[in-house]
Amino acid sequence: VLPFVICKAYDTMYIVPEPIRTPYYPSYTILSIGLSILCTTGATLLAGYHTLSSVPAALMLPEAPKAGKRIFLEHIRPIWKHLSFTQKVTARNLFRYKKRLIMTIIGIGGCTALLVTGFGLHDSVSGILEKQYGQIYRYGVLAGFEKVENADEIKEAMHEYLPETEWMLQMTKQGEIRHEGHSADINLYVPEQTEGFADFVDLRTRRGQKRIPFTEDSVVVSEKLAEKLGLSVGSTIEWKNEKGRYVPLTVTGICEQYVYDYVYLSRKCLENTLGDPWQPSEMDLLEADEEQIEILKTRIPEVVTVSKVADVIRTFEKMIRSLNLVIGVLIISAGVLAFIVLYNLTNINVMERQREIATIKVLGFFQKEVGAYIYRETLWLTLIGCVLGLIAGIFMHRFVITTVEVDVVMFSRTIHSISFVYSALLTGVFSIIVGIVMSRKLKRISMVESLKSVD
Repeated sequence: VLPFVICKAYDTMYIVPEPIRTPYYPSYTILSIGLSILCTTGATLLAGYHTLSSVPAALMLPEAPKAGKRIFLEHIRPIWKHLSFTQKVTARNLFRYKKRLIMTIIGIGGCTALLVTGFGLHDSVSGILEKQYGQIYRYGVLAGFEKVENADEIKEAMHEYLPETEWMLQMTKQGEIRHEGHSADINLYVPEQTEGFADFVDLRTRRGQKRIPFTEDSVVVSEKLAEKLGLSVGSTIEWKNEKGRYVPLTVTGICEQYVYDYVYLSRKCLENTLGDPWQPSEMDLLEADEEQIEILKTRIPEVVTVSKVADVIRTFEKMIRSLNLVIGVLIISAGVLAFIVLYNLTNINVMERQREIATIKVLGFFQKEVGAYIYRETLWLTLIGCVLGLIAGIFMHRFVITTVEVDVVMFSRTIHSISFVYSALLTGVFSIIVGIVMSRKLKRISMVESLKSVD
């Protein structure tokens, strides 16, 4: 199932053969089964060794409850003296069974971390749309040229046919840069002029959202490219110009960029420093309706393609819908993990404490009070595990995002606040479901049978 889901998620970015095939590898199957058997039998051996090392006479008696001890909270008198009797009992019981405490916290923490990773993955991919095509790229239409002999003719046509439209000519071309023995293929972006460039492309840092000045001497590289080549502000890169000669350039800024690796350069720097000619290849328009787009196609012969940013956004939205399959698998896996961990540990807790539960029933505790006595401990462990899981999920999400990234895309590193809320709520829902299931077992505990002597 998992290979199929992952292939469907990548289907929007790569050509995947149809129908999707998931070949069978016996070696992987044997390894997986072997590891599963090792884990289950290893746990069984440890438990069996602990039991069989006991004296037979001791095994015929019910296991004595663990002795209660003073806990750290008791030494904080202002807090401890304000707790009710049941709250003090709950606090002591939590630390009586340390193994169960650790296992519950780790299990719930793992569940929450998986949920944060799943929701965060969705946030990271969908965040590209809003940031790249709404905040960084501010234009709405991109017109591509095949070959421009005279840029002045394009300007005259734009002033004549689309006088009220805001536009900017720019040159983009692919090239190669290198730094300390490492090279990378990049896209060079050179606007006709630096004045007004910020109205079309907002060069800013990802952390702090600080505006990066773009002047005649600026050399601004995208963040992912900087990570690949180990660049920082002040680093020297070498651009391979059209004559095949490497020309040094000093990086003046590292900008937030999520699609492709870019170097932003001024026209003056391109012509004077690199020695390459500037020739417009594209035109950015802030806004253009269907009628204006039709004028671009028919009245300006240099224009060969016109694409709307809205179409690009729809393509990414299709990719996000495919990614929802992966997110669904993560959420289901997290739910199963939470249910199994909580159910098993709560079941063990009830079985080991049958005599204790029967005793409090005899003392007059109602069924709701008995349930609260047990579930109050589970609630606190769930809360602790959930908080730790939310923190661990941030690091797990960062690892997954940097691992699945492809060369041409940098995913957003941001997790929306609502994703943390959803993760915590779902963890709580799984805990409530376990509580409902286990409530029947608590009702079936017989006071008489549980308190009978077994000597």
